[in-house]
Amino acid sequence: SSGNSETAREIQECLPNCKVISPDLPINPAAAFDVIRNIESNNCIDLVIGTSMGGLFALFCIGMNTIVVNPSFHVSQMMKRRLDGADSVTIPFYKKRETGEIEFELTQSIANSYFNLESNVFLQRQLDMANVLGIFGTEDDVVDCKDEFLTYSLNIRYFKGGHRLTKEAVEEVVIPSILQMMINKKLK
Repeated sequence: SSGNSETAREIQECLPNCKVISPDLPINPAAAFDVIRNIESNNCIDLVIGTSMGGLFALFCIGMNTIVVNPSFHVSQMMKRRLDGADSVTIPFYKKRETGEIEFELTQSIANSYFNLESNVFLQRQLDMANVLGIFGTEDDVVDCKDEFLTYSLNIRYFKGGHRLTKEAVEEVVIPSILQMMINKKLK
């Protein structure tokens, strides 16, 4: 989806004294990491939050307090299903991008890049999982990586709902989790 998400907007509204950076990430993971690294190097980041596919990317922000919401650790599987053997398919973005783009071309090469990325995610983060909180919807019927997350960390919270965050889930679970992580960071 785009950086113009309802979740980012709701977090900013609930925490008006904080700066929420919510970029449009390129579909190509190497290009997405370039955007992420540029943000990291040009800003003082206190906390990284990633939802769905963004949760996969967030786990690569080693050394940072991280919240992953309904993370998708196997994006490549969904991509391969969408491709269904074709070399490429055009897929709409959930929301219009800042550039005006409304769709992207998914290729076998991109799906393979995600497969390679996914195979390293927990290996990269393994020693740093104490700084990661997983937040999972109790009724997520899109992506269910909760059991896999629990293999590496018991730092988990739940919200009543599905894959997409509701305003209530942001206010009742995400915002208190952000505040608690920030308090814990200051106490260290």
